[in-house]
Amino acid sequence: MTTDFSDPTTQIPDFPGFQTADAAAGGSAVTQLDNKETSVQIVGEASFRTFAASSCQRDVRHADLTYQALDAGDGGHRAATLIGCRTIAFFVRHSETGAVRVASNHCKLRWCPLCIRSRRYVIQLTTQRWLLTLDRPKFLTLTLKHTNAPLADQIAYLYKCFREFRRTKLMQSKCRGGIWFFQIKRSTDGSQWHPHLHILIDSNYIPKLELSKTWEQSSRGSKIIDIRQIHSAKKAADYVARYAAAPCRLVDYSAEDSVTIAKALHGLRIVGKFGSAKDVQLSPQKPNDADCWEKIADYTHVVLSRHYDDKSAKIWKAWQDNSPLCVLDKPPKPSDVVPSVDVLNEAPESFRGMQTCFSY
Repeated sequence: MTTDFSDPTTQIPDFPGFQTADAAAGGSAVTQLDNKETSVQIVGEASFRTFAASSCQRDVRHADLTYQALDAGDGGHRAATLIGCRTIAFFVRHSETGAVRVASNHCKLRWCPLCIRSRRYVIQLTTQRWLLTLDRPKFLTLTLKHTNAPLADQIAYLYKCFREFRRTKLMQSKCRGGIWFFQIKRSTDGSQWHPHLHILIDSNYIPKLELSKTWEQSSRGSKIIDIRQIHSAKKAADYVARYAAAPCRLVDYSAEDSVTIAKALHGLRIVGKFGSAKDVQLSPQKPNDADCWEKIADYTHVVLSRHYDDKSAKIWKAWQDNSPLCVLDKPPKPSDVVPSVDVLNEAPESFRGMQTCFSY
């Protein structure tokens, strides 16, 4: 089971104003656990998925419609997989530190707003760490002339030109490595696609004019580039991570355009690394202390019973406050007491800020 250890005290702004943490374009089926945890669909704020999606509901709905359209064309089941994301959740405790997190299932779909957050956060952290090891990192943007060619063809051509660009004498001699990110927009008048690349590079000084001429040769006519010194590793990593997780925000496009984008990018990498950045991890990794995390309670049970069950209250408080949890005598068990509707609808504001810390 893919898990998501979430910490409510880690604030990751919502996509795409800035968001978090490469996942396959297609998703895997939702892993099923014990029937006691999955047989009843919990609605309202007792559902971990509801909380996770509370700040990006429009994005979730739009992604659902996009996947429904794709499924209708090829008989897939991506929309159902999307809806199952984060529906299985439970609290886990670190056996050594006492830290409490929420573990949940992931759908791993490229356009799932919840998985986008997770991927974005991971990429932002690892990219920032890499930038901090460099003396004078730079931010390079490569664009193509606008054309009326199909989007898929433009993307394929952009990637081809970029491969040639990296093999040029200039780049081989000046650039030691980098991490590239794909982004897509519409032209200013909205009539044409505008695919382009952002690259964080580890390089010596490169004159902009020389870079422009080299890119013009590699792209057969496109010479618009931008290069600038990176003064803040955090800001640069924040900026590019949004595109590493998703090259655009689907909700900003029509249903037809969203399907076009999803099809054009199916199976394609939207982030990559080369040279001195080849060892940077850009996808969620299994944490080194994964064996130290033990399941202590079902998420929904804790949410519903925290007002009248002492053990559930302690788990909730430890997670909310990011404080250690002492060993419990035994995990709390579901109670026969049915909470009132008021309890079901209660939503501490701090909990709405819940975000992903790490995934594997």
